[in-house]
Amino acid sequence: MVKTTLYTLVLGILMVLQLSAQQNQREWNNHNNYKQEVITNMRNTPYTIKRAKVAHANKNTIHNKNMELFKNFDFVNGINIAWVNFGRDIGVETEFGITKTAYHPDLEKFTEIFDKVSETGGNVVRWWYHTNGSTSPVFDANDEFVVPNPDFFETDLRMLLDLAASKGLKIQICLWSFDMLKGRQWRVNSARNKKILTSEPHLNAYLEHALIPLVKAIGNHPGLYAWELFNEPEGMTNTYAGHWPDFTDKITVPDLKKVINKMAAAIRKEVPQAKITVGALGFLSALDDSRLSFENNYSDAQLQQAGGETEGYLDFYNIHYYDWAGEAGSPFHNTFLESNLDKPTIIAEYYPDDTFQVNAQYLGVELINNGWHGSLIWSYTDRDWQAIAPVLKATETALQFGVDSVLPEPLATVNILPNPATQHIEITNIPETTELILLLNPQGQILNRFTGDFAAQSQLNVSLSNYSTGTYIISLYKSGKAIHKRFVKL
Repeated sequence: MVKTTLYTLVLGILMVLQLSAQQNQREWNNHNNYKQEVITNMRNTPYTIKRAKVAHANKNTIHNKNMELFKNFDFVNGINIAWVNFGRDIGVETEFGITKTAYHPDLEKFTEIFDKVSETGGNVVRWWYHTNGSTSPVFDANDEFVVPNPDFFETDLRMLLDLAASKGLKIQICLWSFDMLKGRQWRVNSARNKKILTSEPHLNAYLEHALIPLVKAIGNHPGLYAWELFNEPEGMTNTYAGHWPDFTDKITVPDLKKVINKMAAAIRKEVPQAKITVGALGFLSALDDSRLSFENNYSDAQLQQAGGETEGYLDFYNIHYYDWAGEAGSPFHNTFLESNLDKPTIIAEYYPDDTFQVNAQYLGVELINNGWHGSLIWSYTDRDWQAIAPVLKATETALQFGVDSVLPEPLATVNILPNPATQHIEITNIPETTELILLLNPQGQILNRFTGDFAAQSQLNVSLSNYSTGTYIISLYKSGKAIHKRFVKL
């Protein structure tokens, strides 16, 4: 009996030492320079976009395609938080299944951020939940399989969503980042996390005990924008990021596509209306371009083939941009139509910095003009609010009233009279090089189009007799660029 007890004690001590070695205990780091590390690594990648800049497609064609395919997709204008406390906004620090420390959201800080975004015209914030697995999900006493969430995980997340909704905002919840395989970060057990990505029993335990209960509890909450499965998961593969430092485990691209398919299907089966996406490292992994050997790893066909789940697809794409991709790979200089992407696409990370002759303030405006479907600025943790706010505000102004950041003629020279109107409007001071004028409803659907020699005819009379009361948009196109003005019919 004594021998058995001694054996059990020794075994327990060995387990403590083993688990302690697997889980990094070095001091926690908030990663203030988080994204700069990625940019520095990507400058050494063999995937730099080198193609010659192609001529822009006709903006009318872009607009028509967007309106037909994505007429129910409202433009996203927001920021990345992406965390207040890296990996610790909601979570627990456990040892052998016993909670040592519980982490809850800093509501004062979240309120401050949400207020700023809302007051500046934003509508979405992107926030990270598990991040690297250091404090969520919760694992069993053997540090092997995911076990049910503590009740406060749901309560805290709902509290954040309630707070966002009260400010007129929605949250895009990013579940995991590539950091989950960086075993040199505080409390990250990369071998344990890798099993979720490569082992079906371990993935099923995560889905059954952590993700699905949370998704069911949140449902169609008005503060939820989308579930983002991973942030830049390509970083976990040698195919795209074999030279990145600090990874203690890696997976393959087929592993990645399979787990995305399975996770997306699990969410969609529980809440069919939920939006689902992934944050791609850049166009190199989310764009089909045979000239560059680029492949869209996140298309329906790729994901369904990898995981076998027909419901395991994305609703829209999130693609990140930093200047390592150059001007040729810039969404501020190239259009959505040129990408041949088949889903609405948000540019979900970029610095609020001047970018290849585009003034920082107008980066979001250029995303609108180039036919993309959203703008999420990086990041409250990496940039001063004074740098973020002008981009957010200019984008909101462009969405509401139109901003002429690209035409040489001031927007003020184009007039719509009377405004409000009853029977007709007169569009005056039309720039002589205007090629096309569109009349649209607030959802962007084209109601009428006008062409002609505007050099000889600088004004246009438009009858409103067939239109109901409400707000409408006049868009003027020149050389593939646009300005927009709103008017009201009484």
